[in-house]
Order: sequence, then C-alpha cells, then structure tokens
Amino acid sequence: MANVNNHARLKSALLLILATAALTACNKDKILNVTDPDIIDPNNLGSVEAAEALRVGALSRISDVTGGLQGSGSLNEGIFHFSGVVADEWRSADTFVQRDEADSRAITESNTAMTLEARGLQRVRFAAGQAIPVLRQWKPANVSDVGQMFWVQGWAEMSIAENFCNGMPLSSLDAANNIVYGDPLPNTEIYARAIASFDSALQNAPAGNSRADTVKWLVGIEKARVQLDLGDVAGANTTITSANVPDNFRFSMFYTQVLGDNQIWALNNSAGRWMPGNSEGIAGLNFFSANDPRVPMCIGGSAACKTFDPNQTRTTSFDNLTGSGSFLVQLVWPTREADIAIATGTEARLIEAEVALRTGDPVTFLAKLNQLRANFPTFKQPSNPCSATTQVSGCPPVPVSGALPPLVDPGTQTAREDLLFRERAFWLWSTGHRLADMRRLVRPASDGGFGRAENTVFPSGAYYKGGFYGTDKFLVIPQAEQNNPQFHGCIDRNP
Repeated sequence: MANVNNHARLKSALLLILATAALTACNKDKILNVTDPDIIDPNNLGSVEAAEALRVGALSRISDVTGGLQGSGSLNEGIFHFSGVVADEWRSADTFVQRDEADSRAITESNTAMTLEARGLQRVRFAAGQAIPVLRQWKPANVSDVGQMFWVQGWAEMSIAENFCNGMPLSSLDAANNIVYGDPLPNTEIYARAIASFDSALQNAPAGNSRADTVKWLVGIEKARVQLDLGDVAGANTTITSANVPDNFRFSMFYTQVLGDNQIWALNNSAGRWMPGNSEGIAGLNFFSANDPRVPMCIGGSAACKTFDPNQTRTTSFDNLTGSGSFLVQLVWPTREADIAIATGTEARLIEAEVALRTGDPVTFLAKLNQLRANFPTFKQPSNPCSATTQVSGCPPVPVSGALPPLVDPGTQTAREDLLFRERAFWLWSTGHRLADMRRLVRPASDGGFGRAENTVFPSGAYYKGGFYGTDKFLVIPQAEQNNPQFHGCIDRNP
C-alpha cells in the first residue's frame, strides 16, 4: 500500500534511537569519555541496525534544519525562519543583530546564523551520502531506502541553491576521511547536481518496493521545483505529470517535547523572537490582514490564541518594539508538537498551475488554483486548525460562500503571475518556498525568471528598527567557509 502520510514510522524510529542513547547515558562511568557525535567510525557501521540508524539520522537532519532545532545556543533555528525573514514571511522581533541583519536584507559574512544555516544543509547532504553505501551493503532488499537518501541529498542541494548566493562549495571526504575542498559553484551547477540526485533516487525506487511510491512522489515534486527554478517549464511538466502525486500526499517532519519543539511555534508563539510579516516594506504580502484561513494568526495573549494553546500568554515581542495588541502569533502550527509537512500534493498542484500558465493555458491554470481552494481540508497544513466551511473559534471568518471563494481570471499575464505567486505564498507559507519564489520573480527572463523590479517584490524603504533595507536577495555564504582555500566569498549578488 502506498504510504501517503510519512511521519509516524520516522517518529517511532527516532524515539527508539533516543531511548537507546538514554540508557547509555545513565552509565556514570562513561560521563568523562565522550565521543564527538559528528564523527562516525566506519568500523561501527557494519550492521542492519547501523544502516537504519544512518537513514533515520539523515531524516532527522532535515527535521532540524527545517522547523526544528540545530545545535545549541540562542541562534539555532532552521532555514524556514531565515529564508522567510529575508523574504516577507517573518520579521525579527529580537535583539540579536544576526536576525536583524537578515530581516533588513543587509547580511554580513561574519553573521554566525549564516554559518548555522549553511552547516545545517551541508550536514543533511553529508548524512545522506554516508547512509547510501551502508544501506546498499546491509539492506540490499530495501532498495527504496537508498532512493530516499538520494532524495534527501538532492533536497539539501536544492535548498542550498535556492537560499544562498552564487558560490557555495560542495566539499566532500575521501576514503581516509580527509576533506576534499570543493570549488565555489554557481547555483545553476548546484541545481544540476540536485537533479542528478533526484534522478538517482528514482532509479533506486523500483515499483513495488517498500517506500517506492513515496520516493517517486518526493522526486516528482522537488525535481519539478528545481526545473522551474532553472526556467525549464517543459521539463517540469514532464516530471510532475509522470509522478502523478496524490492530492493528499504529505511528507511531514514531527516534533515532540522529548526530541525538540516545533521551533516556528517556540520562537514566535512562545519566545516572541520572530513575528509573522504583514505588508512588510511596501511590497510584502498582507499575511495577517488578509484574514486567510491558510495562514491563520491571532494577537498574542488574546482569547483567540488561547483557544488553541492555553499557554500562549506572550503579548509583546522579545525586543519590546511590538507592544500589547500588535504582537502577531501564527496558528498554522498552534502547538509545540505540531507536525510540518515539507513536501505535499498541494505543491504538486501549484506546479501544475504554473506550468499551465507559462505554456499559454490560463483555463487549466485557474482550474488548478480553484481545485486547491475548493478542497481546503485536503490541501492545508495538517496542523492548521481552521476551516474554510465551518467557523472555528479563533480562526479567520469563514467566507459567505463557504469554501475558499473561487478565483476569477484577472485577464492579463502579469496579473495571473501575481495571482500565482500570491496563492503559492499563502498555501506554502513558512515552508522554505517564498524566498526562492521571490528570487525567481526578480531573475531576468533570460535566466528563466520573470524580470520584475526588485522594489516591487522584496521589502524596501525605511526599516522599522532604523536605517533602510539593504539589497540582499539571499542568505550570504558565511565567513567560516573561507577555511576552504578555494573560496573567497559570493561569486556575485545576482538573484
């Protein structure tokens, strides 16, 4: 049977690993004999159990770098936050300059948060690459496990290219575990590597093999996404059509108090260090004032917030610049243990809509968007408590027409593009898509983009904490990468 919702088995496996670690930790004699957890001795990888641990570990790396908790310290959120704050999804409500730099689009190479984000994505890539040969040796019948790891590798490569400036090196290890420094690569080459990884994933997901359908759908979504990043509309059409992704497909990352909170909830609803954006910097979308059930929000400490989380008592931002009555709290993930679906049938339908629009078929384009709106319960984030047909206390008002009202054709290609990217922004809010979409909007048409003016897409003008917005349209490759003798900074500042 096809596995359409994929978080349950991952949760059980991670809890088993955690329990094993806890038993080991109870041995007081070993407290002073600690092995660096990032260094894995190849001699310890010779078993089925070790192979499975590596597979689950690679998936847990994705969990950490998306909506979870990376490393330690006060700057440890993932790519969903930092890509969203350079875009218009999030605002820094904190006193840390690293977050403010990203929010104001003026990121320095010394920004330690960039080190965390780059390292997190590279670790995902390395973890998948480490798991592949061990799975092949010790779980040869589970071919699709290898396919899944190639997908993880491709996802990391795609995320690096979508979020960072041109020039990220992709280093590796040789047979003796020595670092082989990679050359700085333009994002087009990193995208090409992602496509190669996705193709390898599909080649290692034979029909009928356990997890094969899941791998096929994941590859279909993400490969088509990369092809659109590159402007290959025909390729995206072929990829997404052959994948035949079900409407209700969801590949979710889960969070628990045992393993770690959902950090979107933790850093907004609880700590107040981030706040959802609303018409940020003139061009930003009105995520709050739209009163849209796809991105429900409430005022911190209000009865509406407490409907879903009685412990939501924060009324002001951490930096005290947003006072009581104005502090926005997201409700897409209203609790600390809310799952985050990072690849969905929703995105598949949005890709199909974009392909139709860009190939001169506005009728199919509009039909795909309205299919999503007419089936809100199927396509929303699973933890979103709101309804489009029944009024839920604390949620935006349900439209008089019942389901999300159908869209009408705005009549021009430019207006249709505006509609497409607005729908994408609301359906895929805070799941690592918005910054890549904004970069596509300002990228020249000759490079596969839409050629929009930067000040019509990115926040600009006066920054609310003082000064003005900068010109960054990406995350900056960190200074720490200069340990690589071949790297000397971003190649350029192109989108």
